Amino acid sequence: ISNQDFKGLVPNINQNDNYSEIYIINNTKNLIYHLYDDRGLWLAFNNNEDYARYSEKYNDLISEFDNEDI
Repeated sequence: ISNQDFKGLVPNINQNDNYSEIYIINNTKNLIYHLYDDRGLWLAFNNNEDYARYSEKYNDLISEFDNEDI
């Protein structure tokens, strides 16, 4: 979706340093997915139980830096 650091690849969301905002909203799972660039994304959960299930299942994908803030 992004390829921000690889200028020759497409698609590329960097439009002359005017960064696009990409959000995917899943109303069924009450989840917001925000791709900020090709290095990562944020997930916003509607409740703590959903987050707890996700973080247990995908703990190896959550960076240590972000894990401290959560």
